[in-house]
Amino acid sequence: MVSASLTLQDVFGDAIKAQLTADSLTASVVTNPTQDLSYPYVVIGEDSESSQDTNKDKLKSSIANNVYVHSNTLVQAKQVAKSVVAAIGPEGSALTLTGFEIVQRELEANDLSRELRPEGTLYHVLIRTRYLISHV
Repeated sequence: MVSASLTLQDVFGDAIKAQLTADSLTASVVTNPTQDLSYPYVVIGEDSESSQDTNKDKLKSSIANNVYVHSNTLVQAKQVAKSVVAAIGPEGSALTLTGFEIVQRELEANDLSRELRPEGTLYHVLIRTRYLISHV
């Protein structure tokens, strides 16, 4: 089985950047964050892929993805998270995956947490989506 998760990860970055621009928001979108990033920023994080093969002629994969939003203000965290969900969530923008077809997508989590630090409060949003993808 050919893995669709890396292809999906690349498409996520483009879709999130386009949605942030459409919403007039500025945030870095990365897969490998560094210490010197300015807030807010989006991290395309872990994913897991499993086979959903019910018909051996048409392979399918179930892919769960974690995307994180980090900000130093609550309002900014919520605005950027809203854009991310608009880009990759169930009603999100059209995504094109070469060699694959998106059959279904779900939003599994959209959780906001607060981290108290000596330099100020940070806000983190975990957005977890699940995609059912057919191999064409």
